[in-house]
Amino acid sequence: MRHALCAITCCLVLIGNYCFPQQSISSDEVDGLHPSMINRAGSLPIRNYSYTEYHAGQTNLAVIQDKRGIMYFGNEFCVLEYDGVSWRSIPVTNESSIRSFSMDRQGVIYVGAQGEFGTLEPDHIGKLHYRSLLSFVNEKDRDFADVWSSFATNKGIYFQSSNKIFRWKNQRIKIWDAETAFHVMFNVNNDIYVRQWNLGLMKMVGDTLVLGPGGEQFADIRIYAMLLLKGITKLRDKIIILTRGHGLFTIPVKHVGHLHARPWQTMANDFLLNTTIYNGIFLNNNSLSIGTLDKGAAVIDSKGFLTHILNKYSGLQDESIFGQYFDSKNNLWFTLDNGISKVEINSPLTFFGNKDGLEGTVESVVRHDGILYVATASGLYYSESKNSSTTFQPVTGIETECWNLLSILPSEQSEESPHVKHLLLYKEIPRSPLPLYPLPHSE
Repeated sequence: MRHALCAITCCLVLIGNYCFPQQSISSDEVDGLHPSMINRAGSLPIRNYSYTEYHAGQTNLAVIQDKRGIMYFGNEFCVLEYDGVSWRSIPVTNESSIRSFSMDRQGVIYVGAQGEFGTLEPDHIGKLHYRSLLSFVNEKDRDFADVWSSFATNKGIYFQSSNKIFRWKNQRIKIWDAETAFHVMFNVNNDIYVRQWNLGLMKMVGDTLVLGPGGEQFADIRIYAMLLLKGITKLRDKIIILTRGHGLFTIPVKHVGHLHARPWQTMANDFLLNTTIYNGIFLNNNSLSIGTLDKGAAVIDSKGFLTHILNKYSGLQDESIFGQYFDSKNNLWFTLDNGISKVEINSPLTFFGNKDGLEGTVESVVRHDGILYVATASGLYYSESKNSSTTFQPVTGIETECWNLLSILPSEQSEESPHVKHLLLYKEIPRSPLPLYPLPHSE
């Protein structure tokens, strides 16, 4: 008799707020999936943090990690500091919402708030406190609101509001006023870019904001990320531009004086064009994580294939992604309209649960004739796994506790059809001839 190879699967019981339901990729999103994801269904480990746990406001807007590994979150009421065990609140001078963070090469963290910006500085025992830089700004220039973007560059620290850009350098503040209104500012390899409403994409050249050739292309197209991609053959040394409603664009770095951008058509375009894009960051494998305000986050690889959808169905507590950060331990953090989430985005393990159709405690798992079978305390379930959205169906007639599964292929001398294969089902420790149950199979 030929032998079938059976994989042994370890089932984990987890306590707390860890969520392991099925990875949420609906049928209309599967077309853009990378082929390698076809058999990688299941959910990634996700840890959700509620405002009842960190004792501050529900909404969080920004996130960063310092060189010690401490995480900081821009809450609607304060800066939140988290060392992995305990939380601490750090209020800013006017006790406003925190909109942005940046960190320089010395590890100093800069904070952008509402009508306020400054730094986090240690006291004599090393505890961080907020220090405002507003005293360096003339009274007439303090008429600004949210500091949407903050970037530390080798040319200074930039803070961007809708009507002004500030640069902190050598204990002095320099200011640029908007002609119309600034939308979002970006830092690409220490070069500052900013989109200005009704004008387009501008670049800081010296101390002057310049609308380069092609920049007018984005006069009415909202940009939410500009990211430099390195090391990938097709897109090596190109700036990727993430827009809302128009997909992705690229600009060659060598032509960066000219801002003529070309659309990058990806297999994830349907998703990108039908959601409210809000931010994007690169992960360590040159995958791009795209945050939205209405559908969670999508991860696409360097070839444009959709590899993950992260939303409520996959375990996030909220689908409005206001900020993202990829930390030093390869975790992907989301700041949300409702709380904070951490995703083990590179985890080799994914998980199945009740949302996948499984009921009862899992006792045994085997792949038989290309079909995945699971024995549980409630019966026997199977999934053909023909796409990434794996769901399980009950095997009719077996609605009792199942303990072990063994795949058996009939011998060549068998009188049965070569297409008929069986799964040997142990309901209890056998003391008599075992029954064989014919099960669904793929031709």
